[in-house]
Amino acid sequence: IEKNPRRKPQPLAEFVSARNDVNLLLKGLKQPEMTEEELIGGRLYTGPLFVKYNGVLRGCRDSDPLELRLILKQLCGGAQGTKPNLYTTTLHVINSCII
Repeated sequence: IEKNPRRKPQPLAEFVSARNDVNLLLKGLKQPEMTEEELIGGRLYTGPLFVKYNGVLRGCRDSDPLELRLILKQLCGGAQGTKPNLYTTTLHVINSCII
């Protein structure tokens, strides 16, 4: 049985060259370049924070199923009458990275 190698942390500087390549393509398409904030948001989304962000996106309305709302509370706080962290700014940055 092969072991699944875990991802290794990489400093942001490791992605500068790749972001520059993407930005050249975007420039050729007359699209805005990817910002450093968008790169960071994209990295967070594709890592372990994916679970928290999807918990927020799928369980933050009162009309959502109780199970999803409980998962959101467990992942993002909101105990004892406080509001959970909805990662609003980060999710907007991730959206900007994607589109």
